[in-house]
Amino acid sequence: MEALPDELLLLIFRHLHKFDILYSFNSLNQRFQQIIEPYLFDIDLTQENSFSYKDIHLFLQHILPLQGRAVRSLKLDGQQFRLFYIRVCHLINLQSLTLKLHRFDVQYSRQLNYFLTRALSTVPSLTELLLFESGTETLKTISSFASYNLTKLTLLCSCGDPNLDDVSQMPYLKHLSMNLDSKLLIKLFKIMTNLQELNLAVLHFNDIENFYLLQVPKTLEKLQLEIGLYGNCQSNLQTIKKFLDVFKNELSSLILIIINAERDFCNYSDFQSLVSNYTRLEAFQYYIRTNCRPDDSRFLNVEQLPDSRYCFYTLPLPKLFDTISSLTTLDCHLDSNFTLQKLSICTTLYISSSHNYQIPLITSELKDDLKLVNRKKIQFFF
Repeated sequence: MEALPDELLLLIFRHLHKFDILYSFNSLNQRFQQIIEPYLFDIDLTQENSFSYKDIHLFLQHILPLQGRAVRSLKLDGQQFRLFYIRVCHLINLQSLTLKLHRFDVQYSRQLNYFLTRALSTVPSLTELLLFESGTETLKTISSFASYNLTKLTLLCSCGDPNLDDVSQMPYLKHLSMNLDSKLLIKLFKIMTNLQELNLAVLHFNDIENFYLLQVPKTLEKLQLEIGLYGNCQSNLQTIKKFLDVFKNELSSLILIIINAERDFCNYSDFQSLVSNYTRLEAFQYYIRTNCRPDDSRFLNVEQLPDSRYCFYTLPLPKLFDTISSLTTLDCHLDSNFTLQKLSICTTLYISSSHNYQIPLITSELKDDLKLVNRKKIQFFF
């Protein structure tokens, strides 16, 4: 092996598991240490990469204690963060931490906060934190223990709005991605006073008459606004225009994504009025879904979808950041909150024995031309 050139070794390593390479050649000599170290920069243990328990055990017991200083990015799935509670101190140069969680309850939230407290306290080098599913108290924990190096935060939650009471100021945050009710923005902007980029998925538009009270950070330049991912969020043009007007003097870039837009968005002149009075806007991108045919003679890109709806958009196509509540991950439960609209867009439908009585009521409302193009799974619990 010593006689082989580096290029050939790298070709051979393509056919080996990353952790086997790190375990086998660690501390062999300075040359091999330099070759294998880049394999440590990005550690992704999420389901997409199909790591076995043996692989994770090997990493935790034999690789992390000796080479954890080289890890720059770590992605964890489900409850894996609990395995790293004691060992997170080895990640002294970690810059990016991603947690992709799948369920949430009080106990789970408490465990996550314990982990975040330890991680943020022992790894001050962290500049980016991404939580795909979080608890209502998570932001309070982050604000209490994060260092001033943390500049980018993604905090998505499907179990309710975050509690912003007693959250410490976070002037060091520059980039924020979050889903919440519009009424909480007043508190949020008082906490994060120096934001440069905001990705916001609106759960509901509340306190419309108080939009004018929003004190938008003077540093804010980019806004991505996602509306309608939750199905019941009001999306009429006048409400959204009133909301966007608050940002008209700050933004240089705006991305607007609306999943269930009303008819008034389909008129080109009315739609463009959303940004007509912006003073600094340089880029306006959008992706709009609607049940109505848009004015396709003036919109550049108009498409009829398989479910008979329409979309119009700019290129390159804007991408959703909110993967918790988006159409690609939406779950629907057959309960008192069930609607036909949720049925039409959800990917997974859950039906339990306690809700069997509702099935005849729902099927009686279905139309012959209804197309469930997003459905991937129906799961029964009896």
